[in-house]
Amino acid sequence: MEETDSFGAMLKQRRKAHDLTQFELADRVGCSSSTIRMVESGERRASRQLAELLADRLDVAPGEREGFLHAARAGASAAQEDGRGDTKGAAQPALDLPAYLTPLVGRDKEIEAIEARLLNKGTHIGVRLLTLTGPAGIGKTRLASALASDVQREFSEGVCFVALATVREPEMVISTIAGALGMREQTEQGSEAMLDSLKKQLLGKEMLLVLDNMEQVLEAGPLIAAVLGACPTVKALVTSREPLHVQGESVFHVPPLLLPDIEKLPPMETLLDYSAVALFVERARAAVSSFALTEGNALEVATICARMDGLPLAIELVAARVKLFSPRALLARLAGAHGQGTFRLLGDGARDLPERHRTLQAAISWSYDLLSKEEQTLFVRLSVFVGGCTLPAIEAVCNAVGDIGLDALYGVSSLLDKSLLTLEREEDGDEEPRFALLQTVREYAMSRLEEPGQAEAEKVRRWHAEYFLALAQSVEPMLTGPEQQAWLLRLEKDHDNLQAALRWLLETGDLEMAAQLSGPLSRFWWVHGHLSEGRRWLEAVLAHADSISPAIRAKVLAGAGVLARNQSDFVRARELLEESVTIRRRLADKPGMAISLKDLGTVVDYQGDLSTAAELYEESLALFRDLGDMWGVGACLGNLGSVFQMQGMYDRAMPYYEESLAIRRAAGDKWGVGAALTNLGIALRHKGDYSGAAKLWSEALELFREVQDKQNVGLTLSHLGRVAQVQGDYAGAWALFWESLSLRREVGDRHGSAMSLAYLADLALSQGDPRQALALLRETLTLIRDIGDKLFIGECFEAFGGALAASGQAERAATLLGTAESLRSAIGQPIHPSDAPTYQRNVSMARDSLDQEAFAHAWKAGRLLSLQQAVDYALDPLV
Repeated sequence: MEETDSFGAMLKQRRKAHDLTQFELADRVGCSSSTIRMVESGERRASRQLAELLADRLDVAPGEREGFLHAARAGASAAQEDGRGDTKGAAQPALDLPAYLTPLVGRDKEIEAIEARLLNKGTHIGVRLLTLTGPAGIGKTRLASALASDVQREFSEGVCFVALATVREPEMVISTIAGALGMREQTEQGSEAMLDSLKKQLLGKEMLLVLDNMEQVLEAGPLIAAVLGACPTVKALVTSREPLHVQGESVFHVPPLLLPDIEKLPPMETLLDYSAVALFVERARAAVSSFALTEGNALEVATICARMDGLPLAIELVAARVKLFSPRALLARLAGAHGQGTFRLLGDGARDLPERHRTLQAAISWSYDLLSKEEQTLFVRLSVFVGGCTLPAIEAVCNAVGDIGLDALYGVSSLLDKSLLTLEREEDGDEEPRFALLQTVREYAMSRLEEPGQAEAEKVRRWHAEYFLALAQSVEPMLTGPEQQAWLLRLEKDHDNLQAALRWLLETGDLEMAAQLSGPLSRFWWVHGHLSEGRRWLEAVLAHADSISPAIRAKVLAGAGVLARNQSDFVRARELLEESVTIRRRLADKPGMAISLKDLGTVVDYQGDLSTAAELYEESLALFRDLGDMWGVGACLGNLGSVFQMQGMYDRAMPYYEESLAIRRAAGDKWGVGAALTNLGIALRHKGDYSGAAKLWSEALELFREVQDKQNVGLTLSHLGRVAQVQGDYAGAWALFWESLSLRREVGDRHGSAMSLAYLADLALSQGDPRQALALLRETLTLIRDIGDKLFIGECFEAFGGALAASGQAERAATLLGTAESLRSAIGQPIHPSDAPTYQRNVSMARDSLDQEAFAHAWKAGRLLSLQQAVDYALDPLV
């Protein structure tokens, strides 16, 4: 017998010996030709059922059969393990594609049909939007996941799986897709801007989007169509109980699994050819390893599958019960024996439910009825969790007052055994396991929780909100310490639960508790890039500010101000933070005052008022020192250093930066260390030490990546791009600037995006392309004209001067250079020594192209322009 990793070659040899094509062999065993192709190439391992069928159809001799089956099931080939094999290209891996511990049974023909539509195979005309429809429990998600795994190599950018089951607002679909692609946030400026960002992200990419569970957000269908219309190389596979009803959509109705005719039961040896029976047997064996399909139970098994209408989820729930009942006993219960009346419930279901829901609800209800009273209580209460939960959360919420009557761990284990609860396995074995109800099962449990006449739902939702409030408050201090990365990740995993709690608190009018929950989350929303989402929650709380106690309101104001600042909405940020400072002064809340003053200083700093920013930092620093808050001391020292650095006083800035770095290293604050290293790098760059700066920025980059702060990753990439440009590595600089721009756009950082564009413009000018430089600068100025950063606008005018002079528009160049000088004088900002050569180059190009009088006249005219007049002048292509 050959080695196990040559099974594909063995299969191919036997197939050819029988003079069969892949399609002909697939037809004989009842699978798709693509399955045979992937088994032969080593991309897929044959299931037990498929291996047995192959042995039968290829006439494997009895003496060789055991070895043949062992080779088929022993493991994936080397080609699968190292990524070799027949591939279309170096495809990207699938993003967030669900991993299943059990094989997909009986869907080969459906996979082949769907694949043919998506990939233009055979007589099919390829479609770009294909929706899998069918009732709950039919297996749409599982089928889509398997199909995506099969075809991901056909798309150069791979597959992105987007779970929409927890999304209820159609306008959140686009941002959820963006998040699955790594674009955690879109701009704050509305759904149209988010849609445009997603189109830009996907334009030119050959990718398959798998959009799972869209039935509750059907109104988002036109948005999906708009994305596909703008991105011709992107395709979408959607699962939904209903079609999207948009132009270009092709619908595939997922059928039930294949059932035998129980009136004329087929021969025993062919029963496993029926996918419904094969699924039952596979899942029954998972529950009881000794289970086998026999002459004695074949009719009962086939009848049970028929009673389940071939619905995969219903069959799995029934099959899991073989641990407790024989197939005959299971059938008796389904038929209403023992006074249970379950068969009636299965046959009819609730009359006010859609027809397609009755069987599934009956199956879940039947499984529910088999639970003990204590297990039923736990099961129903679990429905309050969204997106999964940990065992401690289950214990705290579902047994908050110890009234369940059983140990939570035992209850969870029991529900896992009964297939009513799933375990989400973590890649890192040290991570705390998370548990979740399948969506359809959760919907059933929720309907039980919210049955009329019961106060259970409100009670459990409050316990849920109280638990996640306690979590948020306990985690908040950890977000600036050595364990910040782990706690940020924990909040990310429970983000759906946190939002569910906030939504319920706002809906029920518990505004004080909503404020207590949202305030501590602001740093998480900031660092992990949920800027728009966080602002929406905080602003929703502030809409009822009069109902919130002053101390809590001040905290929410401060958090909202920080998020607004990081989206470059400096006017709103200043308004929010100034109100927060006012309240905290009135309350004599020194810790709160220190934080709000520091954050207000950063906003004023961005607006170019350096003296006021320094005063705010100094007051904040004194409060932090008095409180012994070294984290705050380190942050303020870094901010003060930046004020001196911006004024060209590098020797005064360096001690502040160095002390800040030492404090943050001692505290184990990775984010803070990254910030301090970034500041030190800027100072070194301005002093001309590019290699020293690059070393610091490289370290900062790794730290920001560890804590998943995309905004600051984008910042450090842009700094490293400047180093590459100075060193003459234009290609490297161009790549770094574009990566920086992409990240900053994703999180809605307008200020940062504008900086990356300005760097790209300077690089284009350095390479002798003033036309591209002007186009990039116009985009830059358009972004920042409403932000209010006078220094940056002035620097932008200086860059315009160089690009205009290089393109033969010397008079316009001199005018804008004059405006830039006026702005620098007004805010006391000198030109940094490292930037002086570029500035002198720009001025010289304009001066050399004009006579002395004309240059002086244009320069003076620029100094007399208002800021708005200068912006309009720079952006007017006709001037």
